[in-house]
Amino acid sequence: MDHMPNSVLDVGCGQGLNTVKFADDWPNAKIVGVDLSDVGIKYANDHYGTNKNVSFICGDVSDMLDDKERFDLVTAFELLEHIEDWEKVATVMTKISNRYIMVSVPIGRMREYEKEHGHFRNYQKGELESFFEENGFQTIKTYYAGFPFWSPITRDLLNLLPVDNTSDVQVEMGLPKKIVSLLLYYSFRYLSLKNKGDQFVGLFEKI
Repeated sequence: MDHMPNSVLDVGCGQGLNTVKFADDWPNAKIVGVDLSDVGIKYANDHYGTNKNVSFICGDVSDMLDDKERFDLVTAFELLEHIEDWEKVATVMTKISNRYIMVSVPIGRMREYEKEHGHFRNYQKGELESFFEENGFQTIKTYYAGFPFWSPITRDLLNLLPVDNTSDVQVEMGLPKKIVSLLLYYSFRYLSLKNKGDQFVGLFEKI
């Protein structure tokens, strides 16, 4: 992005962890998080609601089209793969964004444990770029990451471990999965091949 956004909408914000990072990084911007989970939004409000430039809404982002408010940056991190009709939500994002959209999703083969964690699908390389370009947004930057330590090593190891229980807020990893994830996260972060892997982040700009 060539300038800092004045407003950000974080779609599927959950407990607000990413949303509040935007608020900290851009203290003069208006930051809004929206999510269908009343438990997640309650957590976000209880923990971050006192930040002067951030607010959280429990509801469907599609309903915000009626408000006529638009945002410089609309984000969705690890969300679209959990939505059966993901194209509907992504289309709403294109209508609410004044300029930028940023998304992150997993791509490639979907493991069984990802289905257990609520994935309807994983994406194919280039799929989201094509979608947003067909809906009036050009690709500014894409980043594929994780090979070989996140994809496939860690993901295949996680797939071998038992199914975890779920909480009211989100799917919680059991101790074995947390240990595997933590140990291999640092390998993923520091030793992954550049721009290769099953973790996708894309930034798109309105044409």
